[in-house]
Amino acid sequence: MSLVGTMPCWVTESDWKLSRSPAQTAFQIAFKTPLQRFSWVIQNPQGLIPLADHIQVLGDMSTLSIVADYSWEQLETPIIVDCGGGEGGLISAILDAHPSFQAIVQDMENVVALTSSIMKERRPRDIESGTLKVEAHDLFQSQPRIGNEYSFILRHILHDWPDEEAAAILGNVARALGPKSKILIIDMVAIPNVDSTATTSAKLFLPDGDDKHPDYCVPSHFGSASKLVSGYSVHMLSMMNGCERSLREWENLVKGCGLRITKVYSLRAHTSVIECALDAQGLL
Repeated sequence: MSLVGTMPCWVTESDWKLSRSPAQTAFQIAFKTPLQRFSWVIQNPQGLIPLADHIQVLGDMSTLSIVADYSWEQLETPIIVDCGGGEGGLISAILDAHPSFQAIVQDMENVVALTSSIMKERRPRDIESGTLKVEAHDLFQSQPRIGNEYSFILRHILHDWPDEEAAAILGNVARALGPKSKILIIDMVAIPNVDSTATTSAKLFLPDGDDKHPDYCVPSHFGSASKLVSGYSVHMLSMMNGCERSLREWENLVKGCGLRITKVYSLRAHTSVIECALDAQGLL
């Protein structure tokens, strides 16, 4: 709610209202800090567990659908790396359904201690056998897991960031891929907030009831199909200048990192799986 109260000041602030920086948002004004959100959490560890729990709850909303609706068996790599995997909920669900995989959970150094303790408690055999590993990794640094053994998950990561930072994160993973590797971007795909079957008539708003004008009025469902994605987009905007992206925006981001979208899997959830691979033509 601190962010909500600060947003009017932010969007009218002369120096920041057109900024795309993750360090010039309502978050900095509300918390009186020059730090972007993740840097602030590092310096204020009391906020780490609530943040990790919040992200885990957001992930849990779609985990069952991700495991059931994506074709995990068609991956050609034996190891799945969950980049920014938090408390390890998604990887645990994948391993339960597909025990032939090995897995690595990567996250910030201050998160890894929490994740390690959770995984040792919940999956001790996987930890002891090496089937599951937890390691610290900064998404803005080069990905250390390189080659055909690895496919990568980026769930609810790229929507946090503006295009420049999102491209830096995605590019680091792209440079680690082998020809058989995949990157699975798990995020929302924003859709236009329109309804071609709207029954509301524009005649009420046009002089003399001129029915030759196009119907530009509010759709009959008031854009209800876009409420969730729009709400998250505003939330990410206020914290990090991030956003939920349309398919065209995802295509532009992916292409700029030397990748191509091989398929978009619609899920029985609010997210989609945007499957990406190296773009051989783009590398020529």
